[in-house]
Amino acid sequence: MPTTNPLEITEILSHLVIFVPKSSLLSCALVSKSWYHAFNPIIWHDIVLDKKHPDPPLALQSHRHHVKEFKIDCKKATQGYINLRFPNLASLEIEAERESSDVTELIMQHTTITRLRIINLDPDPKSMFWERMLGLYNLKELTIMFMRIDNKDIDTFWNLCTRLERLQFTRLRIPIRNSLPSQEFSHINKLLMLNFRQEEIPVLLEFMRRCPSLSYFLWDAPEADNKVFIPRFAQLIAEKTWPDLRHLRTLFSQVTHDNLSMITRGMQRIETIDICCSSHSLGQNLLGYLQQHFSSLTVLNLRSNNSIKVSSVAQEILSSCPLLERLSAPPLDTIAVVNGEPWISLKLKSLSLNFSLPPPPPHHQSGPTSAVRSPIQTDTASGIVPMECWSVRMPQ
Repeated sequence: MPTTNPLEITEILSHLVIFVPKSSLLSCALVSKSWYHAFNPIIWHDIVLDKKHPDPPLALQSHRHHVKEFKIDCKKATQGYINLRFPNLASLEIEAERESSDVTELIMQHTTITRLRIINLDPDPKSMFWERMLGLYNLKELTIMFMRIDNKDIDTFWNLCTRLERLQFTRLRIPIRNSLPSQEFSHINKLLMLNFRQEEIPVLLEFMRRCPSLSYFLWDAPEADNKVFIPRFAQLIAEKTWPDLRHLRTLFSQVTHDNLSMITRGMQRIETIDICCSSHSLGQNLLGYLQQHFSSLTVLNLRSNNSIKVSSVAQEILSSCPLLERLSAPPLDTIAVVNGEPWISLKLKSLSLNFSLPPPPPHHQSGPTSAVRSPIQTDTASGIVPMECWSVRMPQ
């Protein structure tokens, strides 16, 4: 009976393509007809146009049904690319300096998209841009950067947000008003807000309060705005506004003892957290605030905490957090972290250490870094656990 080459079986090829680097996909597609049909969808899966290109090649037009992700810089792309339509598109990213009816049509014609990222688009008030956005019924993730929403469109925008699961604002300018529409945003579980004006914070806090399913939150704002935002944010956490909040990525340079205590005690389970503490006394008590979450921590970023300069902090974390996968430590003034107590963080994939050690004695002639490099056995330390990234930064 005839035998079948295992590498020609569709089910096996569908798993094989996952492990092939992009640089080898074209070569694999030329092996045979079955390999062509297996690898061709991966070759055309994502298209990025961030440089000047001539009109779209015929190959792209004939394979457009394979394209699932499309990224285009409208300042550099020709009209031919802007007019392209992809029937199975799932993700679209557009960068444009100004409003263009063609750009609006590019978005609205792809009703299959679930993810949309818009940068520097200034919609024409006559285009009914936000009202037409309501026609994207499959949209779940929206990122808007460097845009302005007019007063007449803001209610439509909030209405669109009621359907989303992930939302990111970056320098989004919204009208200032005392209240939001009455709806809740119960589907949003991931929220990223960056670079807002202080007068917009009350509206944003009210918006956040109406996102009861929030599990991931990122906030980045100037220090002056943090003075307004942090106390109210900590109070909302203490009130159990977001019972599912697990991931907190914020740079709170103005955080106080009370605020940090309310945040860490109010969150039932912390898996990811970035903390920035400028206060020396706050830094020394940081581990006490986090201790109840040691069993669940997977990502911890302490790099911005210049108030912590002893490796005992990093050492205690590595010997107390069994699920930790990524740790960025603050500047350390000793290398004892490498040779201290046994690490129990056996899932560790990324460890970044930044040493701030005193200079070598005056008689040392080999340069300021050689005296402190030799005690650190990076090969030995990185062999303790199967890490993907091991970074040690020495003083220059």
